[in-house]
Parts: sequence; C-alpha cells; structure tokens
Amino acid sequence: MRFRDINGEVVLSRSALSRCLDRMAQEGLVAKLDCPEDPRGLIVQITGKGEAELKKAWPVYRHLIVNLFGRHFKEGELDFLAQRFGKVADGLENPFLA
Repeated sequence: MRFRDINGEVVLSRSALSRCLDRMAQEGLVAKLDCPEDPRGLIVQITGKGEAELKKAWPVYRHLIVNLFGRHFKEGELDFLAQRFGKVADGLENPFLA
C-alpha cells in the first residue's frame, strides 16, 4: 500500500505516521519498498511476522467488538450483519497484501 494512501486512512500526522512505520519496519512487521511508478514514493507491505502479530491481537479486538457492539443485537441480526459484511469484504482488495 502506498504511504500516501495509508496517510489518508489514519489519524496521525504525516511525520508521526512515518515514525510509526519506521518502528514497525525495525521490528520486522512491515517492509518499506520503493515505488516503481514514483521514485519519491514508498510502498509499505505487511510481513509474515506482521500478519502473525495481527492474528495474535485479534482476540483482544474481537472481545471489544462483541462487548461494544455485538451485545446490542440478537443472534439472527448478527448472522444477517455477518452475511452482509462478508459480501462487502469479498469485493474488497486488501491493500496491505499487495
């Protein structure tokens, strides 16, 4: 994913995002690659280690999602939402795995 695209998706200043990505790269969570279309551009790609860390963090996020949102719906409503969001997700490309 291009750095400029990430910058539009997070609530960080450009310099704060840059420092964050530098730390993530140092930890081996992402790789910073040259952009073939733009010599000034930067592509950030998640690594295997980064994916593993996301998978480890998921139970925490799942717990929060269930407690903050899921408890307000009946099981049938959750099934309906899961189906609909699944259709949306199927139509999206994951820019982090480009």
